[in-house]
Amino acid sequence: MKFDRLGIATILTIIIFIFLVITNEDVGVTWDEPAYFAASESYIHWMDQALSLPEVAMKKEMISNAWQINKEHPPVDKIWSGLIWSITRNYTDDLTAHRLGNMLLSAVLAGLLYLWMRDTYGVAVGLVSVGALFSMPRFFFHAHLAALDVPAAFSVFITTFLFWKTLPRKHWAWGLLLGLVWGLALATKINAVFVPITLGIWIICFKRELRLFW
Repeated sequence: MKFDRLGIATILTIIIFIFLVITNEDVGVTWDEPAYFAASESYIHWMDQALSLPEVAMKKEMISNAWQINKEHPPVDKIWSGLIWSITRNYTDDLTAHRLGNMLLSAVLAGLLYLWMRDTYGVAVGLVSVGALFSMPRFFFHAHLAALDVPAAFSVFITTFLFWKTLPRKHWAWGLLLGLVWGLALATKINAVFVPITLGIWIICFKRELRLFW
């Protein structure tokens, strides 16, 4: 059977996700995960309350109590992890339920990495790129965790991927979309503040088109 580019990317995504789930029990709870567990649960409980009892949830003290946990980091990934946890916690253990959201991000990252490298350099390079990434011990380890390292990498990758794929497109809407995606990256982890710097250096070195800065 012959698979197209999206088919192979999908298969890679599924394989990586299954492999991360299978190997999850080999990774113990890390030092910072409990803080993210607590934050995810608190944010989701507040969102549930905002839907059922908005007059209570919107009180200043309720907002402060719910969102002060791990407030030193932006909330997007903790909301994402909390949503996946709330959906899967009745079907698996609590630790796995908390980690599934980031495992899914890691798997999607594998599929998108394949597409980018495949479209640029060919199928072989796409496959090798995914293999090289997930054979890195540190990345493979972090791909299991309910922490912010892989979500930060994922959000920066998505921003850069979108920038690359929309380079020839001149309509202002693509710039707006890129700005929104970068905003979500910043709301995942503040490290994304460096993305415009790296992309700006690339533009200066290789493109030198003023519209790309806008």
